[in-house]
Amino acid sequence: MPIPTPARRVSEGNASPAGDTPPPSLTRRVSVARAVIVVCIFVAAIPASSSFAQEFIARTVDGPQPAAPILHWSPAWDVSLGGKSPRKLPGVELVSVRRAGERLPPFPARDFLLLTNGDRIPYAPKKPLLLEEERLTFTPKWSDASVAVPLAYVAALCRSLPEGDEDGEILLRRLLVSKRPNDQVLLAGGDRVEGRLVALSSAQGIRVKQGDSESSTPWDKMSLFAPRPEFLAKPRPKGLFAGLVLSDGTRMQCTRFTLETGAAHWEATTSFGAKVRIPLADLRAAQLRQGCAAYLSEKTPKAFEHTPFLGVSWPLVADASVSGRPLRLTGQTYEKGLGMHAQSRATFALDGKQRWFEAWVGIHDQAGPRGAARVSVLADGRPVAGCSQVEIRAGRAPLAIRADIQGVRELTLLAEFGPFGDVQAQVDWVDARVLLEK
Repeated sequence: MPIPTPARRVSEGNASPAGDTPPPSLTRRVSVARAVIVVCIFVAAIPASSSFAQEFIARTVDGPQPAAPILHWSPAWDVSLGGKSPRKLPGVELVSVRRAGERLPPFPARDFLLLTNGDRIPYAPKKPLLLEEERLTFTPKWSDASVAVPLAYVAALCRSLPEGDEDGEILLRRLLVSKRPNDQVLLAGGDRVEGRLVALSSAQGIRVKQGDSESSTPWDKMSLFAPRPEFLAKPRPKGLFAGLVLSDGTRMQCTRFTLETGAAHWEATTSFGAKVRIPLADLRAAQLRQGCAAYLSEKTPKAFEHTPFLGVSWPLVADASVSGRPLRLTGQTYEKGLGMHAQSRATFALDGKQRWFEAWVGIHDQAGPRGAARVSVLADGRPVAGCSQVEIRAGRAPLAIRADIQGVRELTLLAEFGPFGDVQAQVDWVDARVLLEK
């Protein structure tokens, strides 16, 4: 970082004759100028990505902690915070960390890999991408080093979303769940090629075998490649792991995530086994999974009821809005949560060992300006204080919920008609989770 230009020094033409004492006002100006120079040099000496100026809000079972810089993140997931009240947070009690004052970015829109576990990793489009021995080698956009991921973990390689589809995100979600016998190559103009993959590289494009013949698609003509589902698998980490959010929209699960004191990068091991280094300034948030927090979207509901309006029925959707798009509230995009449509009721069975229920609930950003509903949370059939028949509307900040559910055996989420009835009543329950007792 260049040193800012300091306050102008006293020029030789204004200097006092040798042996004369400068006037007090001039002495003060010189002292101030020297102080400014010292401060500027001190600030310039701090790396732009230093954790010195990067404060995070950590959430534990006890709730959000005061914003503070992260000084150290150990392999055991324990986090040491600095600031006015230095402290250490045990990884087993950590729910998430999020950079103070920063919004969660949207998912990447082009030049990214969609993995079978939901990860989205942008790749550097000007660096080689090559499939060899069933492993796809690429360079993440935020990295200088290439990594390799098993092709079986790649749900889609997306250069851009195909033209003509009603919504690219709905297309990607459909590719994740649809059954098809062949690999698919979607072209930029909307056409598609189906067959069995023969070769793939950014230098030579994609070759697909169709019966006894082969077809070749240049890289710049391809929009998206999706392997056949029967070929795919999903990485399944054991124990604690973290779901990371980076500034470019990256979503990536890591089985190891560390920061050494004074380091310029986060060190991480991805769920597919690659070791990566992430610049300090790029981290926006991290959620701890398979620890003290259990997400409702990963549980099968005990019961779900939807009251159709004019015969239109809506499902309960895990980790997406009810329309199949990413969970999005007031311009922020979330990975975990539930999508519902008024009028609906979802009930989840608990074992009485959970301490808190947390969620942020609002009308999905793309629902429309008339979107509205009334939401409630019931614990063993009783309304939870502060979340009973609360009206939510499009464009408003989401309702933050933290409810004591100690000893509760059934948790019910309600989304009922608002002032406009069924119209645009798409409800997102983002980060809906129960926290275990310490």
